[in-house]
Amino acid sequence: MITNNTSKYLKEQRQKVDKTLLNYLPSKKDIPGELYDAMVYSVLSGGKRIRPILALTVGRIFGAGEKALMPAACAIEFIHTYSLIHDDLPAMDDDDLRRGKPTTHKVFGEAVAILTGDAFLTQAIEVLASGKYQPVISKRLISEITSAVGAKGMVGGQVLDLNFTHNKTKTVPNPDNKSYTKMLGMKTAALIKASVYCGGIIARCNKKMLDMLEVYGQHIGLAFQLKDDALDYPASVRDKYLTEAEKTIVRAKAALKHIGRKARILEELADYIVKRAF
Repeated sequence: MITNNTSKYLKEQRQKVDKTLLNYLPSKKDIPGELYDAMVYSVLSGGKRIRPILALTVGRIFGAGEKALMPAACAIEFIHTYSLIHDDLPAMDDDDLRRGKPTTHKVFGEAVAILTGDAFLTQAIEVLASGKYQPVISKRLISEITSAVGAKGMVGGQVLDLNFTHNKTKTVPNPDNKSYTKMLGMKTAALIKASVYCGGIIARCNKKMLDMLEVYGQHIGLAFQLKDDALDYPASVRDKYLTEAEKTIVRAKAALKHIGRKARILEELADYIVKRAF
């Protein structure tokens, strides 16, 4: 259930993340001014900040402090920003607007947009590698996140999505189709799952708890994209996607049953993912 407290929590966490993101960008004096401007424009263009909020929330639940969690949370948002910049390019979705504002390539040109996305990806790794994490924690964070966004994760999922996108006017995939679910799992769910998992890594959760968090993260990631994809299809099939998203959230919540009362906020965030407005 989404309550006023949930909405207030999300707003407070978004504000914290927004205030901190610029602290982890490279210094303006160290990089070309146009690149810095493009990075600032892109990362502060709005957004729900679901991924960093999940990392922060999970970490706090299991005892990690915000100071330890925030570098990883911001690195995850940098990677998400990189993916959006590249996704909007003419060779991909060819979008002129993102969150009601001109996309990065419309403002700074395609070449700078590509390089800005590249800069965010590498900056995220630098933040994770140069943070104050113990080497074993840093290594696990980098391994988890790069796996989630590379060829076995988001990048591979985007390639699979090209086939669905090109065929969208011909055949609407069933939301429970195995190939479609695989694409969602790689394209979207992998990074959301990694966000949840990294919060647990920083909090030093045991393997049993991490396994539960992994299942939770995977399912809310699938539900997130099912909800978004519902908007792309005719009203006659939209309900099928929303129904599948609801079922997936039930599975996500079931993974939390052994965590106890501390899981309440994670349940509320799961509800938000599937109940949020288009």
